[in-house]
Amino acid sequence: MVVSIKKKSNFIRMHLIKEIFQRSSEKKKICQVPENAFIYFDEPIQTSFYKINRFGKGSFFFSEQVLPIDWGSIDGKILLKAVEQIKTNKFFVLKDVEGRYYKTRPKGKNVRKQI
Repeated sequence: MVVSIKKKSNFIRMHLIKEIFQRSSEKKKICQVPENAFIYFDEPIQTSFYKINRFGKGSFFFSEQVLPIDWGSIDGKILLKAVEQIKTNKFFVLKDVEGRYYKTRPKGKNVRKQI
């Protein structure tokens, strides 16, 4: 039986998307922020025209844009870069402490650091 390349790439894309959701959820719990908080990347991910600077509420967002990016328009290389940045903690979240927002990063023994 021959499996088409499109089906394989869709499987890989779905796996990367699941991993982004799972890892971002874990990191948000470590940072003790709400599940709907945004993850801001230290280095924005460059697409052909724009830069993606954050992930939250189930979508990626371009810098200085309010509307989310359609998942169908995000290619695998961008997803890989996002997974890598989330894995290596190259991001921050904004945490509300007594009405003021502070940048915070995951810390502790559950955090994997890049060597």
